[in-house]
Amino acid sequence: MEVKTFPITSRTNSTALKQPKELTSYNRTKDGSYLMEPQSSPSYYYFPDAYLNKGFNLSTGYKSFEKFPDTAPMDGFLQAIKLWEQQHQKKIDGNIISFRGIMTMLVTLPHAIDKPFDLNVMYFDGQIFLKLDQQSETAKRAQETQDRMGGAGRVSEEMLDKFTYSGYKFETLVTLDKPWADCSRKDIEGRDAKVVSNAEQYLSVVRTGIDKTKLILGGEVDCVFDYKPTVGDKYSGKDGILGHYVELKTSKTIEHVGQAINFEKKLYRTWAQCFLMGVPKIFYGFRDDNFYLRSIEQFKTEDVPLLLRDSNLPRHANNPKNRKISCMDSLKWFGAVLDWLGQVVPKSDDVAVQTNTVYRLSFDKVQMKFYQLPTEESTRIIQEEPVLTSEFIEWRKQLKAGK
Repeated sequence: MEVKTFPITSRTNSTALKQPKELTSYNRTKDGSYLMEPQSSPSYYYFPDAYLNKGFNLSTGYKSFEKFPDTAPMDGFLQAIKLWEQQHQKKIDGNIISFRGIMTMLVTLPHAIDKPFDLNVMYFDGQIFLKLDQQSETAKRAQETQDRMGGAGRVSEEMLDKFTYSGYKFETLVTLDKPWADCSRKDIEGRDAKVVSNAEQYLSVVRTGIDKTKLILGGEVDCVFDYKPTVGDKYSGKDGILGHYVELKTSKTIEHVGQAINFEKKLYRTWAQCFLMGVPKIFYGFRDDNFYLRSIEQFKTEDVPLLLRDSNLPRHANNPKNRKISCMDSLKWFGAVLDWLGQVVPKSDDVAVQTNTVYRLSFDKVQMKFYQLPTEESTRIIQEEPVLTSEFIEWRKQLKAGK
């Protein structure tokens, strides 16, 4: 088995990310089905400052949490691309097609070299498709949970689950399912009692890129700050639809330097998420040790690189996990690794080879590795956690044939 490697120290000269543009959007519903544009609809932010005085607890309703398996299936994403292509009668223009979360992992890798990962890669119809390997990701998360429960300052499994739940609770608490003007008082005032679910999502599909690599990304959008304009809306300005989106996050209230350093790392990852999709606003809800919501702070995505660059928190230059964060250096790495990936993926013209061959892109805490998976493992992935759906493959064959 031939293994091609790429060192984590690699960089390109370019940090220019192409302006993201939304192509389409879709919803995942509670039952796991999908609603495509124009039926898709985002949530709307509504949480006046005075509501902070109501003493909302972000662990309320934890026992009734409706938790949807977090497997990031490709079917809804590919369905949205197919629908866009049907409407425009052409293949979507991109070198790499993937979820935003995978690209976030790649962007932030220079400051997360202790976090290995495995991605499944397929080359089809002139494009590279990436998906997280769910089998290895499940095992990794289980090990991380064990480590946090068993190490120094260990945390119970229930407390870890509450940390996760509090983020979804915050989203439920500060958003409405429809514009404020269309909501009843019960809709607005009853959000604290609403059953929290992570199943329902609104996702945007954007076209962007860095250096010579064109990207098609799918990513969840938490809400809009005011309204979602229609394409060409004269009031939306140059930022268009993406300019109205908001990322919602939660974090522990900051009481000492160690917590401030940890928050900077979280803000860095959030910046990468938002920068890739063109989301301009980040709202952080800060909770205390008892999960009470104490404050909400707003950040502009474009300001985060300067905030991190100018931070005076103590850092260690020789410790990759704790050195000063540079967003620009991360983008130089990102451009380099995507360019390398585009070069090493074999480009077979045989559709049978394309649809039956799975490659692995992994990071082992030292370097990136790329290699072809054995037939048995490729078959497992195609059957159990497919990178491409049969519906999408068939559609692309029809499009190529001009049907």
